Amino acid sequence: MDKTIVFNQIYLIIFDECHNCIGNHPYSKFMEQYSVYHQNEHQPKIIGLTALCGTKLKTKLEFLLAYIGSRSVPVIPVSTNERKLVEEKQKVEKTKNFTNIILINYMITFVKRFNDIIKKMDSFYK
Repeated sequence: MDKTIVFNQIYLIIFDECHNCIGNHPYSKFMEQYSVYHQNEHQPKIIGLTALCGTKLKTKLEFLLAYIGSRSVPVIPVSTNERKLVEEKQKVEKTKNFTNIILINYMITFVKRFNDIIKKMDSFYK
C-alpha cells in the first residue's frame, strides 16, 4: 500500500506552533517542498497557529533585526523604535552605503509590521 500523500489530495493544512518554522524545522522543510516543487499544482490552503505574543514575539523580532544588522558594514544597531531606525537611515544615506540603506529599509518595514500587529493585539484584548 502506497502511503504517499500528494498535494492535490489535500485541501487544508494547519500548522500549530508555526513560530517554530525556522531553519531546519520539519515545517520549514515541508513548506520548502510546497513552495518550490509544487508551484503549478493544486495548492491547499494553509493556516499557521501560534500562541506566542508579547515578549517572545518581540524577542524574535530583535533576533531578526540583529541578524539583518550584522550583515552590514558597519553593523547597524538593533532597535525596535521606528524613529531611531529612520534616523540611522538618514545617517547612512549621507555615506551612500546602499547596502546598509537597503538593510535598514527592511528593518523599518519589519518594525512597522510588528508595531501594527501589537496594536491590533492590544485592541483585541481590551
